[in-house]
Amino acid sequence: MTANVTKLEENKVRLDVEVTPETVKQGVEAKIRELGRQVRVPGFRPGKAPRRVIENRLGRDYIYMEALQEQLPGWYSQAVVETDLRPIDQPEIHFDDGLDEEEGFKFSATVEVRPEPDLGDYKGVEVPRREVEVPEHAVEESMEELRGQFATLAAVEERPAKEGDFVILDFSGERLAGGPVEGAQAEDYMLEIGRGELLPDFEENIVGMNPGERKQFGVTFPMDYSEESLRGESVLFNVHVKEIKERDLPPLDDEFVKEASEFETLDELRAAMREQLEAAAEQRVGGEFRGRVLDVVAGDAQVDIPEVMAHEKAHEMVESFERSIRSQGMEPEQYYQLAGTDHHP
Repeated sequence: MTANVTKLEENKVRLDVEVTPETVKQGVEAKIRELGRQVRVPGFRPGKAPRRVIENRLGRDYIYMEALQEQLPGWYSQAVVETDLRPIDQPEIHFDDGLDEEEGFKFSATVEVRPEPDLGDYKGVEVPRREVEVPEHAVEESMEELRGQFATLAAVEERPAKEGDFVILDFSGERLAGGPVEGAQAEDYMLEIGRGELLPDFEENIVGMNPGERKQFGVTFPMDYSEESLRGESVLFNVHVKEIKERDLPPLDDEFVKEASEFETLDELRAAMREQLEAAAEQRVGGEFRGRVLDVVAGDAQVDIPEVMAHEKAHEMVESFERSIRSQGMEPEQYYQLAGTDHHP
């Protein structure tokens, strides 16, 4: 297949396509096989009648027209891909002659494509680029993060719980007005204090408790809580702290480096950490820089949006909005009726 593009007026192009005889023949034979399975031919099982029998029964013109209707959309799509076009509307297809297995097939498609913007004088645009900097504390934080991945938990006996500890506890909650709260019960729950797993007021009440201690306290759920039925609700919790554990970090030395990485020494690991952070920072800075350049160029660009493109975008936005309405359990027609508006863009 060959395809050539000719630019026309008002963002339209004409796509002239030549389909090879071999491709035409493949399309015709595929349609004959399909029709052979559908048409009853006396003396032959479905799909077993030879081509000449199918042609005599249905007519070659009918077969060619059926093959053309089935193959033409695919040929058009292939030509669009090969020529890197970006159509925004349905094409107008034109051809003078039908399919020919000896000569091939020619057709043209006139279609509106995405407009090309006038970028103005964008050459020589000056945009500041931020320098890549990786402070030493960022390297140390990465080192500590790796160290934390190899930490173990050690039991605490001599002191109360504090932020950063891991506490194993049982708890149950009930409304002050009476009745249990669904989902507010757990046994042997491991809580890392300060991580924000549970409500802040709940975790604050755990701080200062000792292993084996029991405590009762009230917590009021915030008005923006995910479970609507608990918003603003006051709940009384009964808590039993069973164990307190603290993170036991391995020493940051060469032996740790050998166990935790592919490097041999602490200096090698620190240098690799810095290199990774600098590469990530370079990627971020490069992205920011490209974004600023595009903003400057786009600010001076001129482009006319075709009506069909604006209509398609409006239709897409309406469909997205209606999907959102349905996901909330309401039909769009009901919403439009309640809102007193017309939904057609």
